[in-house]
Amino acid sequence: MVEEATTAGNWEWVIELEERGRSLDNRNDNLWEKQSIYRVPTSIKNLNRKVYEPRLVSLGPYHHGTPELKAMEEHKERALHNFCKKTKKRLSVFVEALKGIVEDLMGSYDMLEEEWRDTSRFLQLMIVDGCFLFEILDGRIADHEKNDPIFSSQGILNNKDVMMQDMLKIENQVPLIVLTTLAATAWGKTVDEANKFINNMVVEFFANAKFVFPLDESIDLAFYNGLHLLDLICQAAGGQKQKYYRVLSDSKQVPSASSLHKKAQVELKKSETKNLDGISFENGVLTLPAFRIHSTTESVLLNMVAFENRHPGENHRVSSYIDFMSALLISAEDSLLIRCVNVVETRRNDESVSVFIQKVRNDMGFNPGHGFALYDITKNLNRYYIRRKNWKKRLHEWGSNFMQTYFKNPWTFTALIAATLLLVCTIIQTVTGVLSLKSNHN
Repeated sequence: MVEEATTAGNWEWVIELEERGRSLDNRNDNLWEKQSIYRVPTSIKNLNRKVYEPRLVSLGPYHHGTPELKAMEEHKERALHNFCKKTKKRLSVFVEALKGIVEDLMGSYDMLEEEWRDTSRFLQLMIVDGCFLFEILDGRIADHEKNDPIFSSQGILNNKDVMMQDMLKIENQVPLIVLTTLAATAWGKTVDEANKFINNMVVEFFANAKFVFPLDESIDLAFYNGLHLLDLICQAAGGQKQKYYRVLSDSKQVPSASSLHKKAQVELKKSETKNLDGISFENGVLTLPAFRIHSTTESVLLNMVAFENRHPGENHRVSSYIDFMSALLISAEDSLLIRCVNVVETRRNDESVSVFIQKVRNDMGFNPGHGFALYDITKNLNRYYIRRKNWKKRLHEWGSNFMQTYFKNPWTFTALIAATLLLVCTIIQTVTGVLSLKSNHN
């Protein structure tokens, strides 16, 4: 059929498409499963480009060579030299260790450009960036000169906020297996030991950071095989509970905090749990984890959301949390209620808190479907609100009818008072009679 078509005219594209189809059929089925580091879609990135692009250091291939970030390359190479020096290992030892997993490392990146298919160049990038990350996370200033612009105490103080943001951008990640392989090779650790070592180092480094949620250092990530730094922080912030997902329509969004408080007497309370497992609603009490709004918060939140949106199997914990909070906080009055119970930690005024939450929600660029991980809480909160609101409405209607019936006409009101007095006197007479009979009997 194809041969007949090609003889009739220029139909080479038919053959090309068939050959391309066969090529696609032969692709490794695990290709997409390996990917964990993604480019942010242009349509979403254009909503708030600055939160997705690194400002100080490039990590991985996507932003390597950006003119504004080239100044850090010298410091990355110094970190490599210092890492080899303190581990007393030659660079070639680490190169050999990473050679065995280079295909997996390449497979971690979505849309990896052809220039990075060169194994030698790609390995160089992974080792340099991996050693730099190790030095930053390790934070041993004693290993560096006191006037070092990056690794000294002053250098860390000057750059930490921007550095942490860059380390948690979805397009600026290095597979965590690079760090675990370096650690295992450097100190002769097993894979599990190296994994636990790196995970603890990451959580400790970010635990005191002033962004989003105060991380719970007690959370058990020891044997979690993190994909990269952003994934590990998503797990620490998102909590460990497996919640049931189900999408609710927009009409089922929770009411604002002020509406819940005024119309349903819902009490707001700060959770003792530091991650998203701390969200609960029981017996009229909505419990929320502490939430920090700092200069780094917007960037970290939106990159968490971008990762959840792109990576298969993610349960949209952070996305649904932002959606939930944007429904709660729509005015300065709502923000004030939340701040009064110390749920929000910020120097912003009440109005700017609600504006911030709405902006982050809009910059997500997609609707996670209100609910997801928070489905049960949203459902129960809405039911409670409607039940309490309807009860108050019925009580108000009863009161209005009572007033209309008995207080509109003075004669009706007089009759009501007389009937009430008669009822009270009858009750008193009955009680007195019973007590008298009981006394005579005794």
